[in-house]
Amino acid sequence: MSGITNQVGARSGVIGSGGGIGYEEGLFTGVFHDSGGTAGGMSASQTTGFYTKIGRTVTICGRFECSGLGSMTTSDPLFLSGLPFPPNTTSYNAMTAGSVSHASGLAISAGQYANVYTDPSSGKLKFKLWDVTTGTSDFLVSELSADGAFVIGMTYQT
Repeated sequence: MSGITNQVGARSGVIGSGGGIGYEEGLFTGVFHDSGGTAGGMSASQTTGFYTKIGRTVTICGRFECSGLGSMTTSDPLFLSGLPFPPNTTSYNAMTAGSVSHASGLAISAGQYANVYTDPSSGKLKFKLWDVTTGTSDFLVSELSADGAFVIGMTYQT
């Protein structure tokens, strides 16, 4: 694709209807849960993310806040479901990392950092923690306080 619309290129086209590259934007509702799918409580005012989809590329951002861990298994990894479009899960080569630009209410040590990526085995966002010398470990439900929150942003492929 050339990145130029209405010009000659490898695959130029008009963004929108009429056979060009599709464009869509809107809102989605994110939900924290454990690996078994048990959802935690979500703050009603902090569950909405924004998305823009152009072709197969989806960009998301939002602040997601927990209002209680509910019956999530604390030893399980933490996930966020409810993405507006499922990420590409064809292989581990399709994984996409996102950023956590702000977090609060976490039960982690100073110097540790949370991150998020598209998990190809679940099709959801999975949280990771930079806390070991060899790289990352799973961010566990127990490391999210009952009022924990993340501001995330990422771009992924469907």
